Amino acid sequence: MKPANKAPEPTTMAHLERSAKMKISAVLFIWYASLASAANWFSGDLPQNISVHITLKSESTKSRQRTPQPIAQALPEYPRQLRKELVTGEATLRFTVTAEGKIITLHVVNSSQKEFGDAAIAAVKKWTFDPGLDVDGKSAIPVQMEFLFVFEFRDIIPVQ
Repeated sequence: MKPANKAPEPTTMAHLERSAKMKISAVLFIWYASLASAANWFSGDLPQNISVHITLKSESTKSRQRTPQPIAQALPEYPRQLRKELVTGEATLRFTVTAEGKIITLHVVNSSQKEFGDAAIAAVKKWTFDPGLDVDGKSAIPVQMEFLFVFEFRDIIPVQ
């Protein structure tokens, strides 16, 4: 006897937003990994297996508001000297996306190395967003967002 088909779970706005955030993070990582691979031809003596993960940490939207959606997101460059020295770390940035989709009040919340914060700031200055929307989905609203940038190396084998 076949099991009865279950009715699909209702899709909520929060569920859609979580799904979109996960997809954005995965796409950015895959895109950056392919860029890092292409950069191998030009980097000379620097380690090749770098990655930068970008994750949305928080936002100031209410449950029924739509989160600003990224239109363009530049990826940060791994700082050359830190890359050469195999230094890993992270930076957290906070900014507001205006009702026009522009970024204002951009600043580093914390950073393990100043250079990681500077690299993340330089990248975010190139980002643009489709603005967040109010509860009715009609009026654009400003939204404060916080992103974590993790700079690391993949598959590093420690020297013994």
